[in-house]
Order: sequence, then structure tokens, then C-alpha cells
Amino acid sequence: MGFFDRLKPKARAEPEEKQPAERLTLENTRRADWIGNKSESICAAAARMANTLASAPLHLYKKQEVQTGDALERLVRFSPAPGWNSFSFVRDMEYSRSTVGRAYAWVIRDALRSPLELRYLDAGRVQTLQALETGDVWHRITLPDGRNGYIHDSDMVYLTWLSNAGTISPVSVLNGSLEYDAQVKAFSLKQLDGVHDVILISAPSNMSAEKKQNAVKEILETYKATGKSALLLDSGMSATTLSGSPVDPKVLDVDKVTKSRVAGVYGMQSYLLGDGTSNMVNSEDLMQSFLSLSIVPAMAQWEAELNKKLLSAGLWKDGYAFRFDSSDLSRANTQVLADKYFKGIRGGSMKPNEVRRQDGLPPDPNGDELLVSRDLLPLSLIVNHPELLLQGSQGVRNGEGENS
Repeated sequence: MGFFDRLKPKARAEPEEKQPAERLTLENTRRADWIGNKSESICAAAARMANTLASAPLHLYKKQEVQTGDALERLVRFSPAPGWNSFSFVRDMEYSRSTVGRAYAWVIRDALRSPLELRYLDAGRVQTLQALETGDVWHRITLPDGRNGYIHDSDMVYLTWLSNAGTISPVSVLNGSLEYDAQVKAFSLKQLDGVHDVILISAPSNMSAEKKQNAVKEILETYKATGKSALLLDSGMSATTLSGSPVDPKVLDVDKVTKSRVAGVYGMQSYLLGDGTSNMVNSEDLMQSFLSLSIVPAMAQWEAELNKKLLSAGLWKDGYAFRFDSSDLSRANTQVLADKYFKGIRGGSMKPNEVRRQDGLPPDPNGDELLVSRDLLPLSLIVNHPELLLQGSQGVRNGEGENS
């Protein structure tokens, strides 16, 4: 076999016909997707939560260093399971948590209990149970063929919206608002059916009833034949249409009220759902508020659950932990970020190359040292040794340098 032959991709074996497979249709769609299809406001809020969280890189750290060579780092950052990448896994898990109120991922382990895969499970097929005698938490899974299986909580990444029991979901909280919104929209559509269909016809008072009936019949036939654009009136007759707003103006406010309530449940400004109003000064402040109120709590739950289910007590004691890198998300406010970098370098807490690395810039040869401003001195030095300040100022006035 030649060199180039070895580079050719090998043909994959065709799957066996007896291998079980399930085709995704509207009938067997996931519970989270089904809920998202029912309400555009819920879908918009949950999608913003899921996509924003998935945009923050998830890493395994040992103290402050990313463990790029660790198998757990590859698991959460490269491919949690066959057919999944890190972005799609976090996005789908968070979308399920933000709609159903629960999200599940089965931790598949090897013989030594080391995690090998994180297999996403449809929350609509999982029910969380607690043993009465031991208090252990189990998760019952209903398989496509109707059979049930049980997985212990130690082998399940389990995320919830509020209650650890998973009984509170955004949809259950907003159920009344969503039903009212649907009823108002249905009423609005009924109003549209009768808009501009009422015609007032004025006829002379001396016209007989038979002539009035024949005249109205001819007028309506002409009106329909011309696509409701022309009328044929006899001498002495006139016609007008009842004009009015297709929808009550108050009906238009219902959509804003619904979006406001949905945004409140998700801890975000209703402006992010497209209601056109915002109390923020600019978009950067708006995004920073969303990160603080919605994304940071979600990150905390993710990190705590992954640390508990994927790390042993020994690794945790040695300083290993899963954390989201939220530095990219904090770039929403460039002014605050620039002030942070400036004070960090000037105060000696950040190296110039650390700032350059976060901005995607190449390192500087002299940027790996901590710097400190010369006009800053310890307060204890000024209080306990004021003579040093006087000696320094006299030396400068006499033209003496620092090394004299």
C-alpha cells in the first residue's frame, strides 16, 4: 500500500438493518421542543438562555490552569457523546432546563467508574424518584418500547429550574398568562373576519319595500362581483361602510404584557424578547444585566453539578473543578472591561500578556511580569517611616537618581 493510499478515508460499514433506530417526527419529538413550538415567547427566552450559556467555554481547571490533556477536559470540551459537540450538548441541556424545568444527561462510566460519555436524555421520558427508606434519588426512564429503566442519581447530571424535585418549570408558572394570551389572539382573529363588511344603504322614504329588497340584492351582487370594491346605486340612494379599528387597541398591549411576564420569570429584560421597550441606557448595560440575573446563576448550577457527578473527592481536594470561562460574555460592556484591565495592570494584579491573551493578541516579550505604579506606596511606610519620603524628595531636588 502506497503512502497516498494510507491517507484515503476508510469506508464505513453499513449499519445493520436489525439495528434499532428512531426517526424524529412531530409525534415523538422531545418534550422541550414540543413546549418551544407552543409559545414563541417561551422559545425566544429559552433559546437566548441556551445559546448564551453554550457560547461560554466550559473547562476543567486545576486551581487556575486549564487541564487540556485530561480526559474529562476532552469530554466536556470536545465531544460529550457520539453525535454531539460541546456547544450542542450545553445548548440542548439548558434549553430543556429552561422549558421543561429539568435536564438529564446519563453519565456512562468504564469499569473503574471514570466518565466516558454524557448521554442526553429527553426530560419527557424521565421521572425523578426518591427512596423512602434510604433517601437515595433514582431516575426512571421510559424507553421507546415502553419498558422502564432506573439510573442512580450519582450517574446522572441532573439540572432543574428552581426546585430540586424539578416540579417547577417556566411553563407551569406562566400557564395562566399563556392561555390568556392565546384566547385574546383568537378573539382578535375573529374580529378581523368582520372588518369593513357592514354597508349602510340609504334609500328614499317613498320607495316601496319590494323595490328596496330588489335594490339591495342588486347592490350586493355588484359588490361581490367586483371584489368588494364597487357599488351600483339607483337614483336617490347612497351607501357608506362602517370603518373602525380591526382590533381593540387594548388587545395590542396583551402581547407586551405576556412578554414582560415571560421575561420576568427568566430574569431578563422584556426588551430581549422584542417588545421594543428598555429602561437601560445602552445595549451593553442590557446584556450585562441579563448575564448577572440569568446566566451567572445557571453557570453556578452547572458547575456544582458537574463537579459533584464527574469528579472524585480526591480530585476535588486537589483543586480540580469545572468552570465556565465567562470572559467572552463580559465583553458586552467594553468600557467596564477596559477599566478593569487598566486597573488590573496598574495595580499589579494582572500581567499585560494576560490581557492581550483575552483579547486574542500575540504576547509581548516583556509582558509576563507584574507591574506596579511608582506613585503608589504602602500606607504603613508613610506612617512608620515618613523620613524616607523626605529623603527621597531631597534626593530628587538635588539631581540624584534612584541608584545614587
